[in-house]
Amino acid sequence: MQAFNRFTNFEIESEVLDSSQTSATVVFYPLERGFGNTIGNTLRRLLLSSIPSAAVFAIRVAGLPHEFSPIKGVAEDVTQLIVAIKKLVLKVDEKVIDFEHLKELPIEKWPCLKIRKSKVGIVQAKDIECFAGIEIVNPELKLCEITVEGTSLEVDLYCMVDRGYRSSIENRELLNTLSLIPIDTLFSPVLLVDWKVSEEKTTKYGISDRLKLSVSTNGSIKALDAIWYAAKILVSIFNKISQNDVPLFKVDSSDRELRKEKEESSSISSSPIEDLELSQRTYNILKNSGINTVSELVAYSFDELSEFRNLGKKALLEIQDKLKEAGYKFRESESLLSSS
Repeated sequence: MQAFNRFTNFEIESEVLDSSQTSATVVFYPLERGFGNTIGNTLRRLLLSSIPSAAVFAIRVAGLPHEFSPIKGVAEDVTQLIVAIKKLVLKVDEKVIDFEHLKELPIEKWPCLKIRKSKVGIVQAKDIECFAGIEIVNPELKLCEITVEGTSLEVDLYCMVDRGYRSSIENRELLNTLSLIPIDTLFSPVLLVDWKVSEEKTTKYGISDRLKLSVSTNGSIKALDAIWYAAKILVSIFNKISQNDVPLFKVDSSDRELRKEKEESSSISSSPIEDLELSQRTYNILKNSGINTVSELVAYSFDELSEFRNLGKKALLEIQDKLKEAGYKFRESESLLSSS
């Protein structure tokens, strides 16, 4: 294991050079020589592709059947309105609204953002009526312009939290009505990631890498939080990989015997998680995360399971209670959460 210790004995520090809602620069040092590029490139890819945020995925314009229709009394047609709506930046408080739960409901029961305007003039994002848990980051954004007196503009905007990019075709699959117009949606809040690696010489580690990471966001998430979120994704993934019995390094026979004893002493059911009779929402989160059996579920610790998207304390305590009733427990003997 001496070769492995070479990579883990570094006491890595992080220094925040600047931080605002939309930008942040952080330096990580010292890193094993060559690891700066590896970590920098990996974090960049995760930041650009895997940070979730809220965005509009469908709209309804009163009195119009499709996106190519003109809007009476409005300078822009529906297509131009959609282009403007795509620039809308939303900030969501997931403690207030649970979008994963909404996905289980028909679209008619979803809350929506509303435009209700009847005065001549420019319609801006600040004119949108928001429901609890949603905030508009760019209220000065121009959406369209009413040019004829007496025009009544009514638009409903449906949003959700996701990551990456979804086409209008993919978004249509979420709709069960023709009255809604699906639109292409870019959920990623990260606009730019730049990283640079320099070498420095220290008395303790010799020549090592120094990684400087700069991130810009659209304001829906604090740039520094986006960096930590990406790092947590990596930690979660590699924690799971490190649990596999893959001989990356030479393992002492005593370690192998200890692992064997633990496996032999563990009596874990391979029955489906349906047997636990969990709530529908908790069940759906586990299934969507690839957990299908009790044995797969108890392979996680509470700390690891808490990293799952939308799996909050209430759901974790529910799982803990159901496992206890069935005579099972998580990989760690003690819960990291209080049952109170």
